[in-house]
Amino acid sequence: MTQAQKLASNPAHSVYVGASAGSGKTKVLTDRVLRILLGGVPPGKIMCLTFTNAAAAEMANRINKNLMKWVAVSKAELIKDITDLTGVVPDEKTLTLARRLFVSVLDTPDGLKIQTIHSFCQNLMRRFPLEAGIAPHFQVIDEQTSLELLKESRMRLLSKKDEHSDVVSKAINNIAWRVDEGGFAQILHDITNEREKIEYLFSRYSMVEIVERICSVLNVKAEETEKSVIFDNYKDYDIEKIKDYAGILSAGGANDIKAGSCIKSFIDVFEKQGDIESAFNSYVLAFLTADFKPRKKLVNNNIAKKYPDCEQWMQKEQSDVLTLLDKVRSVRIAQLTIDLFHVSEAILILYKKAKNSKAFLDYNDLIIASNNLLNKSGIAPWILYKLDGGIDHLLVDEAQDTSPQQWKVIEALCGEFFVGQGASEKNRTVFIVGDEKQSIFSFQGADPKVFNQMQSVFSKRAKDAQKGWQTVALDRSFRSTSAVLKCVDAIFSKENIRKSVSFLPEYIPHVAHRESHAGLVELWSLLEKEEKDSLEPWTLPIKRIEATNIKRKLAAKIAATVKEWIDGGRKIEATGKTVSPGDIMILVRRRDALVDYLVSELKANDVAVAGVDRMILTEHIAVMDLMALGNFLLLPEDDLTLASVLKSPLIGMSEEELFEIAYKRGKRSLWSALKEKEGAVFQAAYEYLLGLLNKTDFVSPFEIYSHILEAKSGRKKLASRLGEEVNDPIDEFLSLALAYESSHPPALQGFLSWLSMGKTEVKRDLEQGNDEVRIMTVHGSKGLQAPIVFLPDTTSLPKNKSGNIFWTENNGEPIMLWSGLSENLNEYCNGLKDSAKSQTNDEYLRLLYVALTRAEDELYIAGYQDNKKITDECWYNVIKNGMEDIAENVDGKLVLRSEQLSEVVNDNEVQRVEEMAVLLPEFVGQKVPQEPMPSVPLTPSQLEGDVPVVNSPLVKGAILKGKLIHKLLQYLPELPVEKREEKALEFLNKYKNELSENEIENIKNRVFSVLNDSSISKIFGKGSKAEVPIVGMVGKFVISGRIDRLLVTDDEVLVIDYKTNNNVPANQEGVHKNYLKQMKSYKDALQEIYPDKKIRCALIWTSEAKVMWLDDYLLETVMF
Repeated sequence: MTQAQKLASNPAHSVYVGASAGSGKTKVLTDRVLRILLGGVPPGKIMCLTFTNAAAAEMANRINKNLMKWVAVSKAELIKDITDLTGVVPDEKTLTLARRLFVSVLDTPDGLKIQTIHSFCQNLMRRFPLEAGIAPHFQVIDEQTSLELLKESRMRLLSKKDEHSDVVSKAINNIAWRVDEGGFAQILHDITNEREKIEYLFSRYSMVEIVERICSVLNVKAEETEKSVIFDNYKDYDIEKIKDYAGILSAGGANDIKAGSCIKSFIDVFEKQGDIESAFNSYVLAFLTADFKPRKKLVNNNIAKKYPDCEQWMQKEQSDVLTLLDKVRSVRIAQLTIDLFHVSEAILILYKKAKNSKAFLDYNDLIIASNNLLNKSGIAPWILYKLDGGIDHLLVDEAQDTSPQQWKVIEALCGEFFVGQGASEKNRTVFIVGDEKQSIFSFQGADPKVFNQMQSVFSKRAKDAQKGWQTVALDRSFRSTSAVLKCVDAIFSKENIRKSVSFLPEYIPHVAHRESHAGLVELWSLLEKEEKDSLEPWTLPIKRIEATNIKRKLAAKIAATVKEWIDGGRKIEATGKTVSPGDIMILVRRRDALVDYLVSELKANDVAVAGVDRMILTEHIAVMDLMALGNFLLLPEDDLTLASVLKSPLIGMSEEELFEIAYKRGKRSLWSALKEKEGAVFQAAYEYLLGLLNKTDFVSPFEIYSHILEAKSGRKKLASRLGEEVNDPIDEFLSLALAYESSHPPALQGFLSWLSMGKTEVKRDLEQGNDEVRIMTVHGSKGLQAPIVFLPDTTSLPKNKSGNIFWTENNGEPIMLWSGLSENLNEYCNGLKDSAKSQTNDEYLRLLYVALTRAEDELYIAGYQDNKKITDECWYNVIKNGMEDIAENVDGKLVLRSEQLSEVVNDNEVQRVEEMAVLLPEFVGQKVPQEPMPSVPLTPSQLEGDVPVVNSPLVKGAILKGKLIHKLLQYLPELPVEKREEKALEFLNKYKNELSENEIENIKNRVFSVLNDSSISKIFGKGSKAEVPIVGMVGKFVISGRIDRLLVTDDEVLVIDYKTNNNVPANQEGVHKNYLKQMKSYKDALQEIYPDKKIRCALIWTSEAKVMWLDDYLLETVMF
C-alpha cells in the first residue's frame, strides 16, 4: 500500500480522492471501511454509494472476504494484516473486535449498506412512503414502461382526451407554428429525453418562478413581445428622415434599391401599426446578409460621396439592427421556452397521473422524492435518525459520474456532519473518490464540473467546522505497463488536450508500478479505402466485382492477427502467459457495422468470441425470429413473414424447399400452399405451425413462447445455429413477456406491439472469466481491463447534440432555453451552442483516456478512412500526435516499447479454466426421466376420452332442470321427511319465470321418486354424506374428485353419482366409457381406504329419475 492510499483510507478525516485509472481506488474504499469497523463503528452507521450494482457487489465481497479471514486466521497473521492496514500494531481489544466483525456485519439488518444511489432511494421510499407522499405499494418501472406512459401522455394531450387550459392550447399552437411537422414530433421527443431536469425544475419552482428565471437569463421582461420591442425601438425615430434615406437608396444601384424598398416597406407598416414582426424581418435584410451577417458595403460609391449622412445613418442603423435583432430573438426564445414549459408541464402532469393510477415510480421519481424528503423542513433530521440511528461515515464511489440531483441527495445525507451538534458529537466523515478524466456519462446527467465544485463545497464545510479534510491524488497505476502509461501521458499532457479532461492547472503524470515489465503500444497505419474501377454505362455483367468494405477489411486484419497469435503460441512478455482469446478486449466508441464484422471475422477464424456487450433486444436475430413467428400466428396470410419463419432455425427449411412451396402457387397464400404440399418436411412444418395456431388464442404470450422455446426445442434450435450467446436475449425476451403480462392484458398482439415500440437493451456480463474475445463499447468497459486491448474505431467524431434545447444556470440552478429554429438563435444561445459542442468534444477525449487505460500489457490502435476526411480532432490523430515524439517508426507503424527488467511473473502457462473445471456428473447430459405420476391430480369426471354423444346437452331448459334435480337430491335428504315436499316447492317456485307449473311439478315428482326408491333409500338416510371430496391413488395416477352421495355401512360402501343427460341409456351396457372410468376410479380409490368392504356404484339419471347400478364385472373391464 502506498502512502497516498494509507492517507486516503484513514477514517480520522474526510477525504477527496482523485484516482487515476488503475490506481487501486476499490482497495482504498474497502480498506477505509475495514478501518472504520476496526474503530468500533457499528456497521449500520456506514453507507457506501456506488455507480453500479456490480461495483457494490465487488466491494461487499472484498470486505466480507477479509472479515471471514480474520475469524479463523492465526493471531500472528491477524496482527500482520491489521498492522499493514492501519500502520499501528493492534492491541488485544482490537484483535478480539476484528474476529467478531464478521458476525457483527451478519447480525446487522440488511448487512453493510453498499448500494447504488437508486437502490438507496428506493429503500428510503419503502421505509417512509407516507412521509414522502407516495403509495406504500409503489412499483419501480423500467425505461420501456416509462416511455410507453410518456407516449400515451403525449397522445392524450394532442388528442385532447384530457381537457387542458387555453394557455396550453395556445402554447401547442405557437410551437407548431414555429416548427415543421417533423420538428414538432422531435421537440416532444426532446421533452421526454430531458424530463429528469424538467421534472426537477417543476419540483422546485412554480411556473411563475420558472418564467422569471427564463426572462432573467435572457435579460427580457415577461410582458415584452416581439412587436412591443420593435415598436419601442422605433417610436421616437425621425420617420420622415428615414423615408428620405429610403428615397435616396431607391435612386442607387440594384442592392441600394432593394435596401430602400425594404426600409420603405417597414416604415409604411410601422406607421399603420400592421404586421411589424414580418416587416422587420425584411427590414434587417437592408443591413444584413441572408445569413444575418453585417453587409460589408451598405451603399454604392455614388451615394456615399453625394449623401455621406445617408451612409453614416446606414452604418449606425446596421449596428442598432444587430442589437435589436438579438433582443427580438431573445424575446422570441423566451416565449418559445415558456410555451415549451407549459406543454412539458401538461405532458408530465398526464404522465404523473398515469403513474399514480398504477402506483408506479420511475427512477427519476426516486431521486426527486428522496431529495424532497431529506430536505423537508421539520422531518428531515428524524428521517436521518431513523436510518439506523443516523449515518456517521458516507463513502461515494465513481463520484465523477454522479448527476447534480444525486449530489443533492448526498449533501442531504451528510448535511449534519459539519454543522451544529452533529459536528461536535463524534467523528463523522465523508469519503469521495472519482476521476474527472473518466467522466463519460453525460447522457445520464453526470457533469465533471459539478464533481469539481462539490470537492470545494465539502472542503469548505469541513474546514469551517474545524474538521479534518484531505485531498489525495492517486497517480500510481497498478494496472498498466510503463509503455501504455507513457503513451497516455504523451497524449494528455499536451495543453489543448489537458484542458479538455482536467480542471487542474497542470497535468499529473502516471507513475507505473509495473515499470520493470515489458509493454507494447502500436499505432497501425491508417487503412484507406481502395478506389473502385469506374464502369462504362451498359457494361455487361460478365465480371464478378468483389465487394470491398473498409470496416470489414479492418476487422479481418485484427481477426487474422489474433488467430496468428493463438495458433503460434505467442506469449505475453511481461507475464510469460500464452495468449488466449480471453486475454483480448476490443473496444469501440459506438456499436455499428464494425462490431458485426469483428464478430463474424473472429468466428470465421475459429477464434472464440463472446459477442457484443450490449444489444437492442429487438435487433437480435433470434428475437427477430421469435417475433416473426408471433406475427405469423396473428396473421397466417402474411407470406413474407411466413417465409422468414420457415427459413429461421425454428423450422429450418432450405432455400430450395421454400422455393418449392412458393413457386407456381398462383394466388394462394404461402400458408395454403404449405398445407397442401406433400412431403415429410412440409407436413412437419405445417403440423408444427398449426399446433401453435390452435394454442395462440388460449394462452398468454409467455406461455406460447415458453412452449415454442422449451417444449418445441426452439431454444436448442436457435443456439445450434446462432451460438450459445442467444440465451441472454432469449431469457430477456421471456422476462419481458412475463413483465408485460403483469401490467397489460396478456395478448400476443399487444405484447409484440409493446416490444417493438421500445428499445430494450440487453447487457451481457463480459466480466466473467470465459476464454473468449470481448467486444464492447468504451462505456461498457468502465471498470474492466485486459492484457491486450485493440482500439479500431478511432477516426469517427461524436455527433453534436441535435435540436436547439440548451441548458444554462441561473443562480446556481439549471434552466432550459429553446430557440425553435436555428435562425432564432441569439448571441447568448449561440454561446451555449458552442459551449455544448466543446463539452461534447471534451467528453470524447475523456472517453479516449478510459479506452487507453483499459490495457494492462499491450495496446493496439488502428483506424480506417472511408469517404469522409478524417480531422485532427479524431482519436487516431490525437494519439498519433502524442506518440510521434516518443515512438519509433517500424514498417509504417508507430511502436512504443518498455523492456522487461525483472523476472517474468508467471513463466508457466496459466492453467486454463477448462482444466480447472470440476467434472460434471453423467446425469447432467441425460434426458430427465418421466415422472411416475402427474404433477397435477386427475379429475375423475374429466378423464380423457371422447365426449359423450347426447341429444341436446346444451339446451338451456334441460341444463336448468338437471341442475335443480341435482341440488334437491343434495339438500333434501338432510331435512326431516315431513318437510321435504314443502321445501322442495319453495325452492322450485323461485324459478317460476323460467319453468311452467307442470315442469315444476314434474321435477318434484322425479326427485321424490328417487328419494322413495327402496333400493337406494338408505343412501339418503342417516349417516349418508353429500358432495364428499376424495383424493387417492389409482394405479400410477393421483385422482382428485367429489362424490355426489356416499354411504359407508358395516359391510359395504355405496357410491352415487348424478348425471343430467337427456339421452339415458337403456341399461348399464350403454353407459359411456368416460362415466365408467369415473366410477371405476372412485371404486378403486375407496377400495384402498376400505379393503374389507364391498364397494357398490350407481348412476342416477336425473332427467328420468332413474337409478342404474353398475355391476363389478362391467367396471373391471375399464382401462385407464
